[in-house]
Amino acid sequence: MLRFPVGRSACCLVLAVLAGCVPFRRPAPPQDLPSHWRNATAAPAPLVDLQGWWKAFGDPTLDGLVEQAVAQNLTVAQAGRRLQAARILAEHGQDAYLPQLSASAHSNEQVSATDTFYQVSLDSVWELGLFGEREGKARQQQARVALAEADEQAARVAVVAELVRNYLELRAAQAQIRDLQALGELDRRALELHEVRVASHLDAANRRLQLQAQQARNQTQLCAPRQIQARAEHNIAALL
Repeated sequence: MLRFPVGRSACCLVLAVLAGCVPFRRPAPPQDLPSHWRNATAAPAPLVDLQGWWKAFGDPTLDGLVEQAVAQNLTVAQAGRRLQAARILAEHGQDAYLPQLSASAHSNEQVSATDTFYQVSLDSVWELGLFGEREGKARQQQARVALAEADEQAARVAVVAELVRNYLELRAAQAQIRDLQALGELDRRALELHEVRVASHLDAANRRLQLQAQQARNQTQLCAPRQIQARAEHNIAALL
């Protein structure tokens, strides 16, 4: 067993406490890229507008749907709540290093059951956070807040992108449906004119089958855009 004088032990204790009070300096990571990287000197990519890129379409209906989705979408709301929780935890992250007091009281009875007495205790705990622990804890809280902010922004970007994609698919399907319906009207008109030409002995009657087949083919082509329209409407409703 090693024994030290009281004075030396006290000095060691004081030096340890003082060493723990010295702030920890985090080494700076290198900023230079390796020379063998092929894209080391490439120009930085242009910044993407994540706040209003969909406004380039100039569609007020789309702008209103995006605002409604950002305000009511459950995924965005969950990400916002997680960000709020991370910020609250970061605000109280240093509370563990404050002095904490606790009191307790309980009764004890002697074995002979003749006397009963109460015992009251008062405890105090103070976590100092030495050797960079406190600073490291603060950096962890800041990193969690930054991660929650990134997740919240990613949720917004994903919801908006999905909404815009479904909206464009809906508009494209509606335009295709209108075109096919217009073709169907032309087919119907052509069939009526054919009946007039047959009655006037200006055309053969067997051409009626060709016109009817063309009309049926155009009607069949309406199924695909109508399915796309229904799916896009369902997805938009879910995102809202």
